[in-house]
Amino acid sequence: MRKLDLTEELIKAAGRGSTIVGICGGAQMLGKTLDDPMGLEGERPGEDAGLGLLNAVTRFSNDKVVRRVTAVDPNGEEIEAFEIHKGRTSWEDGCRPLFQTEDGPEGCVKGRIYASLLHHALFYDPNTRAMILGHALRSKGAEERKPRQDTSLLIEKFGTNAERVLLKSVDIDRILSMVERGLEGSSG
Repeated sequence: MRKLDLTEELIKAAGRGSTIVGICGGAQMLGKTLDDPMGLEGERPGEDAGLGLLNAVTRFSNDKVVRRVTAVDPNGEEIEAFEIHKGRTSWEDGCRPLFQTEDGPEGCVKGRIYASLLHHALFYDPNTRAMILGHALRSKGAEERKPRQDTSLLIEKFGTNAERVLLKSVDIDRILSMVERGLEGSSG
């Protein structure tokens, strides 16, 4: 983000009351610090400043979390999501939890800033999506509108169509053959 000069733009946007959403690594970057003592995610070991928009600290370790999670959204409904990350994020004072999981509170809401380590939760869950989009619309003075149809069906249809196009456009067998030849060549 810093290389692309996005840091200052995000901080300014937050200052103007814009809605900001961070998922997984994006959520971690919204916090105060990213501590990477072994240099697992950065160019070197050490601590880097996050954006400082949330009171959160992330510490990276060799233990990678990869798991399915059942979370409870703000309306008390269960949603299925997954985690995949090496960083352990502590949400501190000023962070209202976004979800509840078997491990306790997860994520953070502070004003119009939303952060979660859970993939598949923020936009696929209709309650959470409505909350985020409602805040964004109200911040611009627009009226909230109920979706004309269940958007999860649109997302699923898009995924199915994208998969169909990909399978028609890409020679999967050729790619697999190239990968296998590359692996064979690297072992000798």
